[in-house]
Amino acid sequence: MKYDNKLVTKDGITLMTDSITNKENPIIDKMLVLNTDVPEGKTPDSLNLNDFSNALSFDVNNVSQTANSFTASAVISNSGININYTAQLIGLSGYLNESSNNRKLFAVAQATEPFVIEKQADTPITLVPSITIGFSNSENVQLTVKNDVYVTHDELETLKADIAQNISGPDSVVSKNIAQAKTDSISHSDSNRDNLQTQINGRIQDSNNYASNLVDKSHDQLSSDISSAKTDAINQSYHKVGNLSGDLLNIGSQPDGYYNCSNVYNIPGNFSSYGIAHKYTVANDVYLSYVDNIKNSAHNHLFKDVVKWSGWQVEAGIKFFSNLNDVTKTSAPEGTIAIVTNDGLQ
Repeated sequence: MKYDNKLVTKDGITLMTDSITNKENPIIDKMLVLNTDVPEGKTPDSLNLNDFSNALSFDVNNVSQTANSFTASAVISNSGININYTAQLIGLSGYLNESSNNRKLFAVAQATEPFVIEKQADTPITLVPSITIGFSNSENVQLTVKNDVYVTHDELETLKADIAQNISGPDSVVSKNIAQAKTDSISHSDSNRDNLQTQINGRIQDSNNYASNLVDKSHDQLSSDISSAKTDAINQSYHKVGNLSGDLLNIGSQPDGYYNCSNVYNIPGNFSSYGIAHKYTVANDVYLSYVDNIKNSAHNHLFKDVVKWSGWQVEAGIKFFSNLNDVTKTSAPEGTIAIVTNDGLQ
């Protein structure tokens, strides 16, 4: 695969400028994978997050940088992907202030020979791609990732240093135990040598046990932290509750999840503007379900190749009535489930 055209976008330059002004480090949070190329009339540096509204989204788990380039990596899975997906464009998004409200498309890579995420067969496949992009960093802005996504590189390095300190080196627990055993051996007479050899073997065995227990404990803790971080990331991605007002169909550019709606429009004809919307993505198709506060429900579909909502499909609704006489063809059209409360029955 080749991605020869890689650059920081105009929005990315704005994010860097805001970072310098506010003295805050940008957080690179998502790797966005899109199977279409740069739209006609646009250049790669003019692309923004709206151009990646139909992209597959993955958490960035590590960012490293030099004076004139940075590298970002993410864990990509084909779980739930039912077609071979060509990664023609790869974008990186970021924000400031520990808030995704000001997220921008920071950088873009355009493929000359794109890689393909193969559709899921039986067992999902996981990839860990990295992308390196050159940029000018005269102000020494430090790019970071979210602390709650995965165990960080610094945490892993600290843990490795702790293990090394206790296993190897002249000041390690193992080395000190062996040195002490040798000192004890020299200070005793030959008549006690056999006994001392047993002590030496015992100290070495104790050291080996100590090192083994430390490694096992560290491994268990790492596995637990990584599992917990992945669970938190999944819960944040797919069970997030947000708030939405205005044009309901603008939810297509928002992250997958549930949203409390108030004063929304572009809803089915007789629906209330208050309710709950659920936006979710399958492969590259976006779906929207809406249930208003009177229990009317409908769903809509945004096709992957045409930026156009297919139109509302009203589902069977549920309505509550306090009196049986209130149930009419007007108040409860065909397909409505009418429920009369007990105190309304004569």
